[in-house]
Amino acid sequence: MTNRREFLSAAAAQSAVSASGRKSPIANKAVSLEDTRASEFPQGAARTYLNGPTDQLKDLATGTWRIKPGRSPHDVHQHPEEELLIFTEGAGEIVIAGVRQPVKPGRSPHDVHQHPEEELLIFTEGAGEIVIAGVRQPVKPGSVMYCAANVPHGVFNGPGSEMLFYFVKWRA
Repeated sequence: MTNRREFLSAAAAQSAVSASGRKSPIANKAVSLEDTRASEFPQGAARTYLNGPTDQLKDLATGTWRIKPGRSPHDVHQHPEEELLIFTEGAGEIVIAGVRQPVKPGRSPHDVHQHPEEELLIFTEGAGEIVIAGVRQPVKPGSVMYCAANVPHGVFNGPGSEMLFYFVKWRA
């Protein structure tokens, strides 16, 4: 059975590496499903969205697992890194909920802003745009945004339906 390290090793092959041999820092951006590549395993398919250092962390890895019925992505395990899991569909033996942030059609949860924490946004419903440091990018279900600390950013929902995203912030 594939373990987390094997999955991240495969993901690392997709990450940029500088001439010094160190990974390049994650850029402020949104990554859509179409920007990722599936790595197929017997228990399902894994995709890496972001993988590398940030201004505050030695390493950050984000991705998805689409797990086949009756399977598990890997055996019960432990590792030195903290881990956050967000389940958006399907059912299993454990459910860990992220923070739900619905945004009504044509609205924004707040003005463009900045804060000392780094932030991830994980979009699960609706479509719209994010702006990071004045650059607009489209987002839709399956998009993941990374923004460094103290960089102006915002979320704007399109007119069609409510948008739902999960957010994760941290300071190291």
